[in-house]
Amino acid sequence: MVNGQEYAFEDIKVLIAGFPAVTIQEVEYTSKKEVTPIYGQGSKPRAHGRGKEEYSAKIVVLQSDVIAMLNSLPERKRKLTYLSPFNVVVSYAPEGGQVTTDIIKSCKIPEFKHGFKSGDGQMPIEIPLVALDIQYSA
Repeated sequence: MVNGQEYAFEDIKVLIAGFPAVTIQEVEYTSKKEVTPIYGQGSKPRAHGRGKEEYSAKIVVLQSDVIAMLNSLPERKRKLTYLSPFNVVVSYAPEGGQVTTDIIKSCKIPEFKHGFKSGDGQMPIEIPLVALDIQYSA
């Protein structure tokens, strides 16, 4: 909090593959680390085992940003699942505060849904991402 101001969505700037995501509606990212209990004598765990790390994310943008991403691809491969690995850069700062930047690294899009429904005044598209790493406060 800076001067009584908490972070707000208006404080966020997102770059997807270097392009500003001007219609970003949502961004969410997750880091997971596999942790398993290790048992020995008795019924209680004695230690923690460490395993794989996993990174995922989700962005929601409007159709105009999706079209811009598709237009960056060769005509014969105009599917978001064909995009080369890319970074998503999320920067945020409360008014008057210091900028914090997180980088979701080497993202790929495993699936892509597209649809319309009656009454929609906009067309939000949810895009899941598989990442190789997330750098917090880069």
